[in-house]
Amino acid sequence: MIRHSSFTVWPDATLRDAANEMILHDVGRLVVADPANPRRAIGIITRSDLLRAQRRVLDDMIPAAPAVTWRRRKPPASERMTESAGAAFPCAPGRIGADGKCRP
Repeated sequence: MIRHSSFTVWPDATLRDAANEMILHDVGRLVVADPANPRRAIGIITRSDLLRAQRRVLDDMIPAAPAVTWRRRKPPASERMTESAGAAFPCAPGRIGADGKCRP
């Protein structure tokens, strides 16, 4: 049987403390030890547990719908595109007639 040393945290450790321990020791999980009996494991916390908890925090911070709705403005007649023989091209300024179409 192969035994690896395990790194532990206490139940009152913050998620930041646990993340720092994982980074410091380059491990993906930590044993949560019982403060009354430090040799007794009462749980395990993994990187995915930390990410899941952070995701919940982000979900609470990000609004469900945008507060501002953006609308695209209609470009002025001088910037509008017209079609000629199936190809779109901009009409030169001063060449738009009263009907809004590009004059030759």
